[in-house]
Amino acid sequence: MLRWFLTRVLVIAYPIIEILLIVWAGNVIGWGWTLLILAGCVVAGFLVMRAAGRDALAAVTEPMRKHQPYVEIDETTGTARTIHPTGQPTPAEAEEAAARLRDSGLVFSAGILIAVPGFISTGAGLILLLPPVRRLAAPRLVRRSSGVVIVGETLREPPAEYDTDTVIRGEILRGPNE
Repeated sequence: MLRWFLTRVLVIAYPIIEILLIVWAGNVIGWGWTLLILAGCVVAGFLVMRAAGRDALAAVTEPMRKHQPYVEIDETTGTARTIHPTGQPTPAEAEEAAARLRDSGLVFSAGILIAVPGFISTGAGLILLLPPVRRLAAPRLVRRSSGVVIVGETLREPPAEYDTDTVIRGEILRGPNE
């Protein structure tokens, strides 16, 4: 009940406080400067979101790009051969990509907060841009899966009695909440 009440008060009080701060800043430094600062923060927020989107895309595509076949050309003979690296990223590479993706998500959230017109939200976004703050916030984003985990190996060529392309041998382990 108390949480519900505090949430309602915050939803109503936050915009009022932001408007009062904007009016106060307009009276202190002038309305032109206040509007220029707010517009600059909107543009800066969109630039931060754009950079975070690029980082998120790189975090997702780089591990797979490392494992794609590529052509190597011998400069002395001019012959080309195709190199086939291992097919899947290692668990360490996958975890590093997940950490980079979480960090990009927090930077994107900071960009949203900066882009929202107002001084409180911009201040919160600027604080979230600080790497130590993101390191503290990132572990709270990780949730344990309660789904099914399949342990085993994947066969590329299934036995003749199966009609599917992929067969997974192993046992099904239930998650901790099941």
